[in-house]
Amino acid sequence: SADAADGDGWVTWVEFYAGSVRINLDSIPPYSFDWRPTVAGTYVITAQATDDDSAVTTSLTVTVNVLPSPNNVPPTVTITSPKNNAIVYRSLGTIIRANASDSDGTIIKVEFYAGSTLLGTDPSAPYSVFWSPSVRGTFTLTARAYDEDGAVTTSAPVTVRVK
Repeated sequence: SADAADGDGWVTWVEFYAGSVRINLDSIPPYSFDWRPTVAGTYVITAQATDDDSAVTTSLTVTVNVLPSPNNVPPTVTITSPKNNAIVYRSLGTIIRANASDSDGTIIKVEFYAGSTLLGTDPSAPYSVFWSPSVRGTFTLTARAYDEDGAVTTSAPVTVRVK
C-alpha cells in the first residue's frame, strides 16, 4: 500500500514496481493490492504516483525477501538426452532433453547449462534446448527446474565429449 496526495490537484494513479517491472496500477485510494510473487528472491519495491498534471513522484525503496514456502516439495529434474559419456559432434549439435515434475505444484521453467554457461530456458514440457557447441572438449551438462513456489533443483550432471 502507498499513501499519495497532491497539494494543487489530485492523484490520477499509483503504480507499484518490483525492480523495473510494474506489478500493479491503482487509481482509487487507498492505493494498495495483494501481491503474490511467483518466485522466491529479493525484490526492491517502489510506488510511483502520477498527478492530474502528469507530474510523477517515486517513493523510497523497500526491500522484500520472498522465501519459498516451508512446506514446498522441491521439483525433480533429470537429463534424459544425451546420455552420460555421449559423443556430440560440434558440426551437428544436439538436443538436450529433460524430464521435470513437481509433486505439489507446477514447473515454471527448466534451464539448461554447460558448466556455468546458460544454454537456454524452456517454460513448458517437453523440456529441451538445442545446443551447438562452438569448441571441442569435455562438458558437464545440467538442468535446473524451478517451481511456482520458488524451489529450484539441479539435475545430476551428464558428461559429454564434443568432437
